[in-house]
Amino acid sequence: MSDQSVKIKILEKTASYYDELDSLLAKLKPEQITQKPVAGVWTLREVLINLSYWQQRLIGWLDADERGEEIVLPDLSEEGIDMLNAVGVQEKATWGIEAVLEDFKATHNKVLTVIGMLNEDDLTDKNRYPWMQGNALGPLVRACTYAHYMSHKEHFVLAAEN
Repeated sequence: MSDQSVKIKILEKTASYYDELDSLLAKLKPEQITQKPVAGVWTLREVLINLSYWQQRLIGWLDADERGEEIVLPDLSEEGIDMLNAVGVQEKATWGIEAVLEDFKATHNKVLTVIGMLNEDDLTDKNRYPWMQGNALGPLVRACTYAHYMSHKEHFVLAAEN
């Protein structure tokens, strides 16, 4: 196993799963993205906002850590995540589809850059980030990137069927 195995795996899966979603997205008309709910009351537009939101949170936490700021993770229980999801979607409620698509792509590229700057210990050392409360960063990175992409893949497929 190489010294960079966790980092490389995260980068490769994040890029690959994004490409998969982007390929599905490229086949959709704007109205398929914006008009019919595919995830509860969310259209695919809101799903895209949500995907970007969590990556932006991750980037923000890492940037704040780099600046030496105190970080307090939000409530990551199911109820807490639901509340944060609503906040994230509401923040961009007035954004048009082009802005949402541009943000989705730009955020993906930015998160790849940020992950690329991390080293293996950053991802695996449970004591590296005190704000992670004894947990390694790797699982949070996976949850905010490729695992999140795959949890919403079915919504991209549903949008194509509408």
